[in-house]
Amino acid sequence: MGSAADQARLIEAYAGNPLALNIIARTIVDLFAGEIAPFLEQGEVVFGGVRKLLDEQYARLADHERMLLGWLAIAREPASIEELLGGPLSRSQVLEAVEGLRRRSRIERGQRQGSFTLQSVVLEYVTARLIMEMTSEIEQGRSVRLSEHGLDLATAKEYVRQTQKRLMVTPLLAQLRKVFRGRAEVERNLLALLDQLRAQATDVQGYGPANLLVLLRELRGHLRGLDLSRLSIRGASLQGVEMQDTTLAEATLRDTTFTEALDATRTVAISRDGRYWAAGSWQGKVRVWQQGGKILHLAWQAHTDTVSTLAFSPDGRTLATGSWDGALKLWDVKSGDLLWTNWRTNTIQTLAFAPDGHLRGLDLSHLSIRGASLQGVEMQDTTLSEATLRDTRLPRP
Repeated sequence: MGSAADQARLIEAYAGNPLALNIIARTIVDLFAGEIAPFLEQGEVVFGGVRKLLDEQYARLADHERMLLGWLAIAREPASIEELLGGPLSRSQVLEAVEGLRRRSRIERGQRQGSFTLQSVVLEYVTARLIMEMTSEIEQGRSVRLSEHGLDLATAKEYVRQTQKRLMVTPLLAQLRKVFRGRAEVERNLLALLDQLRAQATDVQGYGPANLLVLLRELRGHLRGLDLSRLSIRGASLQGVEMQDTTLAEATLRDTTFTEALDATRTVAISRDGRYWAAGSWQGKVRVWQQGGKILHLAWQAHTDTVSTLAFSPDGRTLATGSWDGALKLWDVKSGDLLWTNWRTNTIQTLAFAPDGHLRGLDLSHLSIRGASLQGVEMQDTTLSEATLRDTRLPRP
């Protein structure tokens, strides 16, 4: 609200920039009850270019709102709520951030129904902020932003990945070259951050290891001879990258594509809906792929001997593995967590789930059942005598 003269002064102050006026209108509503005159009385301190205005607005955002802006900047194109859930934010945080950012004109709807994107000015601003913040953190030996955002995602479309590389990875590496003295010092600091992340639990490493690998790949031209053991590598695109003599012992690989020589495969399985493909090796390793075998989802050492048989549950959420080491194990397909294990005296040659997924009439006595979700599962006449149950949900009586 304000006179025609006040409105003219406001438009002149921001050179008629629609984005700036849209953003500042929310500030006038929030801080000055919608009155233009009191806002104008603040003088030149409030005024300035669009970048200064965005700096002021960015500083007022909540952490989950800043994080969402970062993911939209990395996506480089409109993204839906479901696509944004691929990051570290929960559904409630994503919904809250989308609502708050839309209300304050930080994001707008994309052409695709249910999608959201950034205006070009905001996109450029958030991209520059991410590069600046990541550079500063790497200089300080920290990796908060690197762990929160994936800079070069294997699951992204190829043209998006090329744009991410050109507008984010390359400029970030250029800034690091300015901060540190020479390529060797840049590499030394990146490797030191890898060591720091290795000491953390895999579930808190986030995208940090994958981002550092992307930077090292661009810096060195290869990833030969690296120690990547005990790292959680998520969303890395490593196809065609030389990785001879690189150690991946106890590393967790998720949503990652790369060129590798797999040890001989003994058994394979495909989930009923075709979403997941699995392979077990002669050396006891299991790998699970998504998107028709194109994207490596998980890879881990499941057994101490040959994985002789695999089977997906009817709903595709659980993978059963049997081995010549005598172990029968159930794994959560999404996270790779071990849900249940049992040992036999003989090698296991084959296994299968009941077609309807029920557990009626089974002898589960003397077994250790850990982390199993059995709510809603039919278990009539199933014996649990002397079984040990831990973190397990059973059907209601």
